[in-house]
Amino acid sequence: MSENTLLKTLDAIAVDHEKLATNFTEVVPDCTGLGADPKTEIQNQNQLYNWLLNTSLSRRVRGMINSNDGMCILHKDATSGEYVIEIPQTFWSELPVSTANECCWQPFDFAKCGTNVPVKRLCLKDCISIDDEILGGVLRVNAAYRPYASRGEKFNTIRKRIAKVSMAYLTAYNVILGTDNNTTDILKPFHGLLQIMANPAIAKLDGTDILSAFDSLYCRLILLGNTDVVIAVHPVIYSSILSVIRVGQYGDLPLGWTRNGDDIRFHGIRFIQDKRVPLDTAAGTGEAWVLSGDAVGLWMVTDLMPADRFIKESGHKEESLQDGCGSECTFYYNYGAAFNNNANKLALITNIPVSAYCAKSISDLDAVVNPKTLIPKV
Repeated sequence: MSENTLLKTLDAIAVDHEKLATNFTEVVPDCTGLGADPKTEIQNQNQLYNWLLNTSLSRRVRGMINSNDGMCILHKDATSGEYVIEIPQTFWSELPVSTANECCWQPFDFAKCGTNVPVKRLCLKDCISIDDEILGGVLRVNAAYRPYASRGEKFNTIRKRIAKVSMAYLTAYNVILGTDNNTTDILKPFHGLLQIMANPAIAKLDGTDILSAFDSLYCRLILLGNTDVVIAVHPVIYSSILSVIRVGQYGDLPLGWTRNGDDIRFHGIRFIQDKRVPLDTAAGTGEAWVLSGDAVGLWMVTDLMPADRFIKESGHKEESLQDGCGSECTFYYNYGAAFNNNANKLALITNIPVSAYCAKSISDLDAVVNPKTLIPKV
């Protein structure tokens, strides 16, 4: 397949938010650990991913990729050989040329800023022995998988379902916490939101005094605007913020805040709770990511659970000619990148303290506070 044909194929099936995770009902039955409605629960776990995928910048990039000139936006770098997305540029005017001793001004010169973001591949490999593949079509699931299986379901079917769910979880995890130069058991090189928030150009506000930090933030929002802005926080940090949004002695809330039950807003800006936003349980502090949809976005080539086009079978692999053993592998692929075209429209509130009563009660729950798997062991 030629490069042009490949890119057109990728463009044609680039994920549309209306199709996002539409097959969760088919993929995950009601099961222990995911609640009674797993589709809704998994989507709720990925609210930050969903928002990022559908910001105004995301829609703009997706539209440009799908348009006739999309080849200019998504292309193969001649030097590195890797695929990149050329982020739409922002423009500004430079200070005018000095005309202090003249009677006429000179027109402004304009400057622009754009960057190329690498499109990284995410992949899940599921290998199974020939014996398991053949007999798995007959055998019922073992005890560990039984809570996730429908009545009478065979091992092979549930195995593929778990693989797709795993791919969805790990994709969202890497989109939020991925960086180009970091590899762990669950993180692969990926240009994710964490890398964007680590940009030194992004304003950092000290959140030790929560109300003062948000007052400082509002000064920036007045100048830059707060359309399509969200604030992403760990649920524990959301609880800390919630604890200081209380009615005062005169019956009013702190300036700029509204509260309806446990739903709080800051000058109308909503919060997204996501456990992947950093929280340091040892230090007892966390962060708030202030994100503008005009300046940050995400492009992915397929759904969280890849379309069939991105599922590949390796076929039979001989492992030993002596005894004729072998295995088969299924590969699940996705491609994409998170990107930003204006660091000034983002902000990072650091050192937000975890409520004292909360810190004591979660000290032994790191697997739940910072989950690295779909259903943590508790």
